[in-house]
This record gives sequence, C-alpha cells and structure tokens, in this order.
Amino acid sequence: MKSASFIFDRRLYELLQEPGRTSFTTRELRDAYAARLSGTQFRIADVRRYVYEQIRRLVRAGWVSPDEDRRVRGQVYHLQPIPTHLQLELIDNGFENSLMAAGVPEAGTAVRDVEALPLKSSANTDLQLEVRIPRPSGHLFHEHPATDSTVIRPPIPRSSGHP
Repeated sequence: MKSASFIFDRRLYELLQEPGRTSFTTRELRDAYAARLSGTQFRIADVRRYVYEQIRRLVRAGWVSPDEDRRVRGQVYHLQPIPTHLQLELIDNGFENSLMAAGVPEAGTAVRDVEALPLKSSANTDLQLEVRIPRPSGHLFHEHPATDSTVIRPPIPRSSGHP
C-alpha cells in the first residue's frame, strides 16, 4: 500500500500517547483536549466538533476502532498501533486553524457586529444604523408585546362539556 501523509494535531497525538489511554470516548478526549487549550477562548461545542472529526479521521485511517458495542452517546474507541502505511505529520494549533478556516468569529466580535454604528455619507451627514434582532420565537420585530399574537394563551373551555 502506498504511504499516505496524515496531518494530525500535535496536542491530540500527545493525548493519545499518554500511558493507559488505550480506549476513550469523544467526551473524555474532548475534555482532555480542552484542558490543553490554556489561554485560548473557545466554545466547548467547537472543541467537541473538532475532536469528533479527528476521531472519524483516525477511524478511517485504521488507527482507532470503535467498540463492538455501538452507542449513540458515549461511544468507546480503542487505540490501535499506528498503521505502517501512514506517514504522520504533526501540526501545532490545529483547533485554532480549523476555527479560522471555518470563519468562526472570535469571542466578543458578535456583540460588536450588532451594535449601532455611525455611518458617514458623502454629504457629511451623520446616519445611525439600527440593528433589529428577531425574537426567539422567530417572529420579526413586534413593537407591542401586549398585543403580540405569539403569546401563548390557555385554551378557552367549551361550554358543552365535551373536550
């Protein structure tokens, strides 16, 4: 079989090489990986997604195998010897690079994006950009919550006694 270059995150590699780590779950590996991201702001959901994708790559490469007992949550994976056909290439900051490639905004920029920002027109007049955010119910920009048609009201009992 032809030698294949396998680009892999150095932190994950170090975690997998720890003594006693012959089996693991996605959650265990995610938590251990997140602990190594010191000084970095991140969302744990992004870390889970990244670690899960790396586990999937390891399974496809034959370096990790899922346990025979298949589970929707808490799937156990078993570390196998590194396949001889893999040419391992370790990279630093794999998680951070994946966030930048995916276009995930840095923490704090989302708030800055929705603030009202002054705009300058060509006539040197000040305009104010108003950002209106939809309600969680998905309905747009109701001005009068008391008359809001999306308010949940209890059903009106029928007078006939039938449900």
